[in-house]
Amino acid sequence: MSSAGKVIRTIRNRRSPRIVLLTDGHSTEGDPLTTAAKIKTDGIQLDIIGIGGSPSEVDEKSLRQMASVVDGEIRYWFIRSVGDLVRRFEFLGLRKCS
Repeated sequence: MSSAGKVIRTIRNRRSPRIVLLTDGHSTEGDPLTTAAKIKTDGIQLDIIGIGGSPSEVDEKSLRQMASVVDGEIRYWFIRSVGDLVRRFEFLGLRKCS
């Protein structure tokens, strides 16, 4: 996530910068809550998709805290299947970036 934040900050003329993070919520490096806060402070929208066999296998509490809130909606979703993942990416790709 921090690498994506660094890259997106270098892009000129960013209209609606957004990172879509696909994760199980278990960090292997650094403090993801701090990294997410920095990314959002920099004006980058953070959409998070939790993946796993069940929501209990994902750190949903942290992922909800990390996700952006746009128009009162927390930008976090738990996905159970490949079909649901494809539909979520289609939705994100077709929806106007906030």
